[in-house]
Amino acid sequence: MTTLFDRLVELENLKTGKDSGVAQKRGLDFERLVRDLFLKQNILSVIKQTGYHTSDNRSEQIDGVINFNGKIFLLEVKWDEKLAASSLYEFIGKIENKFYGTLGIFISYHELSDNFINALRKGRKQNVIVLHGDDIKMILEKEVNLKNFFKYALEKLSFDNLSHISVKEFCEFEKLQDNKNLEIQYDSQKVKDFIQNNITSKSTHDSIDLEIELDKLSESEKAKVYTILLKQAKNLLQFRFPKPTTYINTSNFFSIYKPDFAKPDLSELPNKFFGELIFEDAKTYLLRFLDEFLDEFPKIDKDAKKKYFDNIVELYNRSDWEIENALTEILKLYSEIYPPKILKQVYKLYIEYYYSSSREDRFAQKSYAISLIKNKKIDEATIIEWINEKVYQDLKLYQDFKEFNFKYFAQTYANIGQSIGYDINSWIEKMKEIYKNQKKKLEE
Repeated sequence: MTTLFDRLVELENLKTGKDSGVAQKRGLDFERLVRDLFLKQNILSVIKQTGYHTSDNRSEQIDGVINFNGKIFLLEVKWDEKLAASSLYEFIGKIENKFYGTLGIFISYHELSDNFINALRKGRKQNVIVLHGDDIKMILEKEVNLKNFFKYALEKLSFDNLSHISVKEFCEFEKLQDNKNLEIQYDSQKVKDFIQNNITSKSTHDSIDLEIELDKLSESEKAKVYTILLKQAKNLLQFRFPKPTTYINTSNFFSIYKPDFAKPDLSELPNKFFGELIFEDAKTYLLRFLDEFLDEFPKIDKDAKKKYFDNIVELYNRSDWEIENALTEILKLYSEIYPPKILKQVYKLYIEYYYSSSREDRFAQKSYAISLIKNKKIDEATIIEWINEKVYQDLKLYQDFKEFNFKYFAQTYANIGQSIGYDINSWIEKMKEIYKNQKKKLEE
C-alpha cells in the first residue's frame, strides 16, 4: 500500500525545470498530498475539502480549510524552492480579509530562510503557523499526530515570542510527556529519592518545604541534585511542561540552591554551561542561569572556550533579541578574551544592531552597539569589511548598478565613518571606491 510518505518521495525524485508542466503538476500533487494528510487525520473542513477560489474574488485562491478545536485555518501550500516574503504577506492578507479569528497554516516543502519566517513578527499580529522543510518530511515519515502538534504550537506561540515551532521540537517534547522518559542517571539513592519525591512528584513543593528536604542531604548530594536538574532544565522548565508541578518544583529548587563552583562536585559545570548547554537551549540556559555562571566565563577550560567561540556567531544569527541581550552581557565583560577573528564577526553584528530601527536603545544589545561606535571600539578594518559587504548586498538588488546612490549610502552610514576618522567628504569618496570594487565583483 502506497503511504503518504511514499507519495512525497515520488515527488522528490522528479527532475524538471522550474516552469515546466511537470513542475506545475508536482506543485498541485503536493497540495493534494497535504490535503490528504489533513483528511486522514480528520481535521480537513467538511465545508471545503479541496482548494477553491473565493466567491467574491476568483483571483484569490485558498488551498484548503482546516477546522481544529473550533478554530478555522486557511491553508497555503508551496513547493517552490525560493519564496519571496511577499508570498507570505499575500497569504496573511487573505486571512485578514476573512472573518475575525481566522488563522493560517503556511506549508512549504523547501526550507524557508530565517528572514522569511521572521517576517511573521514584523508589524503584524501573528496568525500563521509555518511548516517547512524537515517539518513536512517528519510529519509524513513519523506519522505525527497533527491535532497534538497544533495544540502544542498554538499554546507556545500564544505565550512566547516565537515565529516558528518545529515538528522536531514537538516530537522531543512528546517523549517527555511521562517523567519516566527523562534520561536521569542516579549514583545515589538519596539523590534519586529527593528528585522523585520533591521535583518530579505529582504534588507541588514550595521553597520552604524543599529547603527542609534539601538540608537532609550532604553538600556533595546537593551538588549532584543541582547538576542533574541543570542538565535537565531544558525539559523540566518548559513553560507548558506536561506536569506543571514539575516546572514549579524545579523553579523553586533553583531559587533556593546557590552553587559554589569552587567545590569539586560543581567545578566542571561552567565548562558544560558555556561549551554545550547554552547551544542546546539558549533561552532556558542564558535567560535563567547566566547571572549564576557569568563570573565563571574567564575560568572555563580550553576545550569549553573552543566550543563557545566555534558556535557563538551562529548562535547570534539564530537568536531573538532576548538572547542577543544575554550574549551582550558576556561580551561586555570579556571581549578581550574573544579571538580576533571571532570578535570581528561579532562586532559586525553589533554594527547591524546600531543601525537597526527595530531594536531599542534601552536594551543591552543596542545600547552596547551605540557605545562601541561612540567610543571608537571597532577598528577600521572591521568597519570597512562590513561596509563592503553591505554595499555588495544592496547592489544585488539593482538591475542597473548606475541607480545605486553611493552618496546617499555614505550619508546613511556617516557615523561609523566618523568613528574611524572620515569626514563626510572623504567618506563619500571611500564609498565611491567601494561601490566601484563591488560593482566589478558582481559583473565578473
